[in-house]
Amino acid sequence: IVEIVDPATGKNVEPGELGEVVVTRLNDIFFLLRFGTGDLSRLITKKCSCGRTSWRLAGIAGRVGEAVKVRGLFIAPSQLKLLSGKFENLPLQAVVSRNGHEDVLTVRIEGVNKQVGTSTWENNFKKMFKEICTVRMDGIEYVNKGEIKPDQKLILDAREW
Repeated sequence: IVEIVDPATGKNVEPGELGEVVVTRLNDIFFLLRFGTGDLSRLITKKCSCGRTSWRLAGIAGRVGEAVKVRGLFIAPSQLKLLSGKFENLPLQAVVSRNGHEDVLTVRIEGVNKQVGTSTWENNFKKMFKEICTVRMDGIEYVNKGEIKPDQKLILDAREW
């Protein structure tokens, strides 16, 4: 039995939402009961293009410790890497902060060419961000080329509790 759960609560998340893969294996020799793998994934419930109708995992999006929860949804570094790849390995970084009791997600993007920052490009980027990361972005901050270093974390959690 495979479940996708919120690592903080252990409760099942909705299909399509990112969460920890938890496995229950029942047999006479070696059984596991709700074993948390530490891997992040989501369930795909739609019919596969090959014709299979069973639910499946969307691959491993990262580890529980790397992901950051924003407004109840996880965002993982692997999602940002995939997003960056869709835009010619665009240097970017997600910054999570707080405004009162609300999470604020800002994406920092390097202005590496003249396309970056135009309204058409920005609309396409926001659409792709929503598809890949599933969480709503609150804003984009454009920074100078070279300002986001390759060794920096892809997700910066700047919230103070």
